[in-house]
Amino acid sequence: MMTYKGYRGSVRFDDGAEIFHGEVTGVRDVVTFQGRTVDELKTAFHDSIDDYLEFCKSRGGGPGQAVFGALSAASRSRPTSPAGEFEW
Repeated sequence: MMTYKGYRGSVRFDDGAEIFHGEVTGVRDVVTFQGRTVDELKTAFHDSIDDYLEFCKSRGGGPGQAVFGALSAASRSRPTSPAGEFEW
């Protein structure tokens, strides 16, 4: 997990291509980044966030940042099937 300016990025390594692929999490838009080294990855992540914030500013709106944290939700209980699956 990476963080920059309050945004988080998740990273995966593609062994076949030998490259790191990342995606900014917690935003409504799709923001990605990649790099072959950790330094390249960090730079690309920072650049992607900066570009995203500039893009949001240019379109006249704020960034589509979601809220991180816990969400509590209540639901009514429903009977289950014999297989133990919920029936809605």
